[in-house]
Amino acid sequence: MSKIKVLEMFGEPITYGGQESVVYNMLSVLDLKNDFDVDLFTPYYADNKDLIELVNKNVGTVYHNDIEFKTGDNRFKLYPIVDNFFKSLDKKYDLVHIHTGSLSTMLCFARAAKINGIKKVIVHAHNAAGKNSIVYKIFRYILSSQLNKYVDYFLGCSRKATNWRWSNAISKKAIVVRSGIEIDKYKFNNEYRTKLQEKYNINNKFVIGNIARFTFEKNHEFMIKIAEELLKYDKDFILCLVGDGPLKENIKAIVSEKHLEDYICLAGNATSAFEYYSLFDIFILPSIYEGLPMTSIEAQASSLPTIISSNVTDECKISDKTYFIDINSASDWAKQILKIKNDMAGNKNYRQDIVVDYKNYDRNYTFKELENIYKS
Repeated sequence: MSKIKVLEMFGEPITYGGQESVVYNMLSVLDLKNDFDVDLFTPYYADNKDLIELVNKNVGTVYHNDIEFKTGDNRFKLYPIVDNFFKSLDKKYDLVHIHTGSLSTMLCFARAAKINGIKKVIVHAHNAAGKNSIVYKIFRYILSSQLNKYVDYFLGCSRKATNWRWSNAISKKAIVVRSGIEIDKYKFNNEYRTKLQEKYNINNKFVIGNIARFTFEKNHEFMIKIAEELLKYDKDFILCLVGDGPLKENIKAIVSEKHLEDYICLAGNATSAFEYYSLFDIFILPSIYEGLPMTSIEAQASSLPTIISSNVTDECKISDKTYFIDINSASDWAKQILKIKNDMAGNKNYRQDIVVDYKNYDRNYTFKELENIYKS
């Protein structure tokens, strides 16, 4: 039996975001040796070394056009690029799986794939925003009706993501595929902690952590406000922000302007981001919107107390020390962080005592349904 030829398509650069993490975990449990032949495509750039290495090791190809990625750009301009890509290939894919936060990009990719003879087109919603404006609802309805012509399977990381991304009719038939992780990889490791403490010279500091691309929805400016609130009560902490992205220089400038360099560490991208959960003492995620943030699952799997924006679906709660707070008050976040810090100081086994329910996010089980879709 010949292998199923799969193209994973990204509507953004292939970096170290949540979509890439999902695809990496998915490909790690699929049988690439015997069942699947997988390539990646993005019209932008690709620098996620782990994902690229995994694909290349299994004789796959990573295609990237290296065009400049601009937030808010007209994504319909991508259509001729994608159409030409399919027309230029000798290989014919059995299916394409499209990952993007842009509905217009999703439509461009799906239309180009179906018109060029791809039998099975899958689109995947990885995020969700806040309340829908009337303009967005109209835009979503129009594009959803067009998408329906070209797409065979609609998938989402959560029900909130499917409801946000598509019209009601499509959301009802969409399939929720939980984005699993390698559970053991995220368990606390003291060697990682010591190594990173030395790297950033933050021994004996209470470390508040976040791992995310520096983009609007991740709300880094609010994290700076939390640090300012904390400084009113406690100076024995450091806020460690891991990641990169278009707003990083802006955040760096704000940190400098407010003279917070001693309290905020901009750690940059990390190829082994999982190690940082052992460095952190608490994880915060004050996102303006999310679908189902995998960093929240990873943090909880590391037995970290976790504070999450109330805008995020509670489907991501898997531990008894996870709290949801509105993002209208940095002071409320600071108070909860201080309470957790004090509780940890009074209980040396605090982290070990956290109860985590892993079963719904073990990648060995969560991607079985996706594998069945690929093989159907």
